[in-house]
Order: sequence, then structure tokens, then C-alpha cells
Amino acid sequence: MDTAIQRIVQPYAEPGERLIWCGKPTRDAAALSNWMQSLIGLAFLAITGLLIVVPDDASPKPSVSLIILGLPFLAVGFWMASRTLRDYLLADHMFYGVTDQRILIVRTWPSPTVKSYNPDDIGDITTAENSDGSGDVQFRKEYFGAVRNANAIPERIGFWGVPDAHGVSLQIHALKSQPPNEPDNQNETDTNQPFRWPD
Repeated sequence: MDTAIQRIVQPYAEPGERLIWCGKPTRDAAALSNWMQSLIGLAFLAITGLLIVVPDDASPKPSVSLIILGLPFLAVGFWMASRTLRDYLLADHMFYGVTDQRILIVRTWPSPTVKSYNPDDIGDITTAENSDGSGDVQFRKEYFGAVRNANAIPERIGFWGVPDAHGVSLQIHALKSQPPNEPDNQNETDTNQPFRWPD
């Protein structure tokens, strides 16, 4: 493992949690990871802009109220359209980790954040390899607002542009196949038992 990346990811592991693999994305791979969102955002911006700017027969100029109502839609469209650029710029501040318990995605800028995914959170694992063995490993899809249908564009969650993509996918497969931890019930009280006063 890269010791510099390990020093960044390791502090986010819990006590007793073992870091198995760590890495970071390349800029190009990160930028292309969710390019469909940018494409939809551009279309959203264009449609919203036309509705605001193009005057109708009743009014030769766009009304102030229409502009104000359109601002939130423009903001959403701009945020989606800028996804590729944001992923490209943030790639240098993103770090990946696979432990014996979960997956970690760490971002160190603009504010330190970490997203963790337990074995139950891992979905279908797909790998796209380049000729040198590097590539993308996707392990989850998330839908905006929990809306999931045939027309929804998901956010792809994974490791982008990592060396030995096949080896990394094997680590994630091994993590996903772990049996769930059984709860420790030895010290729990059975709340279904009727209460009795002591003799």
C-alpha cells in the first residue's frame, strides 16, 4: 500500500479495524464517473434558460417574477452540469480504503468528510479494466431522493482509475461475502417478560 495514502485513510478506521487496501482516483477517471449527470444538467439549464429568456406573445420581456421562480431551477441545473468539473477538481483530495469491515471514501478538502459502506451496502460489483490493469470498480448506485425507476439516473459509487482494478474488486467481493455480525444478547433483558416484585 502507498504509505502516504495509508496515513490519510488509517485515522478514519475504528479501533481494531484493519486497513487492507488504499488508493486514490485519477482526475480523468473521476471526472467521467458520473458524466451523465452533467449532460442532464446542461439540458436542464438550456430548457430553463429558454423558458425564462424567450418572451411570449403577451410580454416582450421576461417578467421579474418568472426570473425569480426560475433561479432555483437554474441553480439545480448548474450544480448538476458542474458535476464533471467538480469531480475532476476534487480527485486530488479523494482517497479510498477497504478494511476488513467496510469501505471508506475520504475527502480532505474543502472540509474533511468520510463516507463508509458496510457489506450490506455493497450492491452489484462491476469492473472496467484498462490494458495496464488499472480501471474502475463500481460497487453501489444511489438514486436522488430515493427515487428509483427506469428513467432515473443513478449516482455511481466506486473507485475510479485505481491500479489493479481486478484485485481491488476481489477485495470488495470478499468484504461483501462476509457473514453478518450476530448481535450479542447475553447481557440484554427480555422486555417481554412480565414484571415481578422481588420476594
